[in-house]
Amino acid sequence: MSHGTQSAADSPESHGRWWPGPQPPPARDLAAGAAELRLLAAALRFLEFGGGGGGGGRPPAAPALEAAAPVLHALAAAPAWRGDADVAVALCEARMPGLSVADSAPL
Repeated sequence: MSHGTQSAADSPESHGRWWPGPQPPPARDLAAGAAELRLLAAALRFLEFGGGGGGGGRPPAAPALEAAAPVLHALAAAPAWRGDADVAVALCEARMPGLSVADSAPL
């Protein structure tokens, strides 16, 4: 996830999955990915409940969630990542603040 850079040829869209190789990601990468997703979830919860309003009535977590959305969607769509129990739980944790952000968004 945050280990190195990713070229357009290695993008999730170009391979239809996050991990570009034919084999599933190594267990250490799955564990690191789950840990990073949990860190993102904690940051989003802090922004969501940490006080201070966003500009224009937007929740403070909205911009961060919007920035993370492409990676969250790519991981959720990738069988190698969503198939790991720790990653699946961490994905759910990271996406939960989005529910309250969507509920509080002005119509």
